[in-house]
Amino acid sequence: GLRGDTYMDLFTGRFIAEHGVVSHDPFPTAAHGQEWLNQQWLSQLLFFWAGWAVGVTGISIVYALLLAIPLGLLLWACRRKGPWMLVAIAALYFPGMLAVIHPRAAGFTVMAFSLLVILILAVWRAPLSEGGLGARPRVALAVIAVLFAVWANLHGGFVAGLLLIGLVSAGLALDRFRGLTEVVTSHQVGLLAFAGVLGAVIASLATPLGGQIWEYF
Repeated sequence: GLRGDTYMDLFTGRFIAEHGVVSHDPFPTAAHGQEWLNQQWLSQLLFFWAGWAVGVTGISIVYALLLAIPLGLLLWACRRKGPWMLVAIAALYFPGMLAVIHPRAAGFTVMAFSLLVILILAVWRAPLSEGGLGARPRVALAVIAVLFAVWANLHGGFVAGLLLIGLVSAGLALDRFRGLTEVVTSHQVGLLAFAGVLGAVIASLATPLGGQIWEYF
């Protein structure tokens, strides 16, 4: 079944499809006519389009895939860690999934966050060759820019992505300070930190709210 939040997303998505994004609440509620920082407008529009294409039942099926695919990606990324690690990941994932089990914008954050984890593991898990950074990190920067440009219009959880980049950057820098072997290069650490700054700038520029997106929180 669907909860009230989902129907509100569908209704709002229909309004956006017909009238575009507006800055004031157009609905006859207690907030009617007041400033409306509708940060997750794109997810509402996607819900409306999905409902039009596959119906309400179809939305539930598509949303179930939206929650299941990230878990599959994370398990695949940790496949060499052994079965107990896979069980632990699934066990930790399940309670969080319950918080967004009904179709809502937060489901897009689950997908985007998992994609960011996979990207960081693919590019910053091990040091690159001494010959230079190569093209892979630069491609990763472009992907991160696109990811945050879309994510910032889907759900406010993009802030968790920025926090993840900050924590990983700090952890990698600490590993280098401790002199641990097989850590990434200082250039890679700096590049990841820059990716976080880039993500924050993109989030401030790529949405209808502009800098007001930070007021949304």
